[in-house]
Amino acid sequence: MKRYVPYQAYLLRLWPTQHDGRADYRAYLESVATGERKNFPNLQSLLAFLQTQREEGGKQKPLRDDSEGQHNEPQGS
Repeated sequence: MKRYVPYQAYLLRLWPTQHDGRADYRAYLESVATGERKNFPNLQSLLAFLQTQREEGGKQKPLRDDSEGQHNEPQGS
């Protein structure tokens, strides 16, 4: 018998930004399953979120806890 392994699928968007003269990327995740969205101000916060997801064993954490509050997606996507 095959064992069910929960997984998560996200649409990921990345775009370059500058903050205090340093180049970085902003990120945007959208859950394929729920349509929920979350913005990340930099790659470090995106990776921290994904690490938390992995540590929780695939239990999907809601994306709506958008503490960054800004929804600055790139235009024309």
